[in-house]
Amino acid sequence: MLKMPGLSGKVILITGASDGIGRGLATHFSSLGSRLVVNGRNKERLEETKNLCLAQGASHNDVLIATGDISKKDDVDKVIDQTLNYFNGTLDVLINNAGIYSAKLYDSAEFEKIVDTNIKGVTYLTHKAIPHLIKSKGNIITISSTSSLRPGSSMMYSMSKAAQDTMTKCLALNLAPKGVRVNSVSPSVVPTDIFYKAGMCATEEEHKQLMEDMVQIHPLGRVGTLEDISKAVAFLASDDAAFITGVDLPVDGGRVLAK
Repeated sequence: MLKMPGLSGKVILITGASDGIGRGLATHFSSLGSRLVVNGRNKERLEETKNLCLAQGASHNDVLIATGDISKKDDVDKVIDQTLNYFNGTLDVLINNAGIYSAKLYDSAEFEKIVDTNIKGVTYLTHKAIPHLIKSKGNIITISSTSSLRPGSSMMYSMSKAAQDTMTKCLALNLAPKGVRVNSVSPSVVPTDIFYKAGMCATEEEHKQLMEDMVQIHPLGRVGTLEDISKAVAFLASDDAAFITGVDLPVDGGRVLAK
């Protein structure tokens, strides 16, 4: 695969890399020659992610597994320390992907979890990473959602993603003079396990039907793929996007434009 400028050899920390979009990002960046820190709460699933990265050409030493829950400050500190110790003080790109989804309008217990992970956890991790990204003139990419751009029933989740979008713009302004770019990508529907976790489907057949039903809300006539998201994120992380900061890029098949 053609290497994108500025990504080969770069140290990229990806949260929520044990499945879904995070796993897709990890394998894609491995194919581009990047060195990775894959973070998540399930070490066994992270081992699976690492094996997929090795299959894309990464060497064993190019992929660090850093288990931890980003909603816990001690875990965040540990992940950053592990990254710096393993890669000789280097961190080039932070990809905030870990998050909790809920399709509900409001539930107090779920809301606390969403705030702890999607807002507090992402903010604290980003804050801890910034000094090291200033040193490397690196960049930050947060995986947001079209849910922040289109009102719907998933109010708690949408609110958290809107907060991430505001964080992106504020940090872009503040870090630009220091040479750090900050952007976000907003996927629409992508067929991952997140819908099982949210209780929207229980079986593979129900998941398949849900995805088929979702096709109609996308003007391009299909749902997204992991490759769609990964290529967009890789572009923003690369030197091809050297003059882009403060942008939220919808990768949504026209979903935001649809009625």
